[in-house]
Amino acid sequence: MLDLVTLSFMLYFAKKPFSMMPGRLFGTTGVIIAGLGGVTGIYLLVLKLMGQSIGNRPLLIVAVLMVTVGVQSMMTGMLGELMLRIYFESSGRKSYMSREVIKRTGL
Repeated sequence: MLDLVTLSFMLYFAKKPFSMMPGRLFGTTGVIIAGLGGVTGIYLLVLKLMGQSIGNRPLLIVAVLMVTVGVQSMMTGMLGELMLRIYFESSGRKSYMSREVIKRTGL
């Protein structure tokens, strides 16, 4: 089943230019997950300041895990961007395609 998900992902993104795709995909996902973890952490901080015990709540572990996974996802996106940039720079290929080139004369 995971192979089908991977195949559909690769076929979908094969039609799009690869420039900025890993950063957009993993970066956006990471920001959302880390943001949700941060909001959860702030909620737990407010509960702690109100005098309630938060040490025995599973929500504390979830908040820490969400922030950690979010940061790792953002770093994966950055590494993907670096790898694509190195690939295009070293092979001499361009990360974009032009439909036509218009030459201007004069001016």
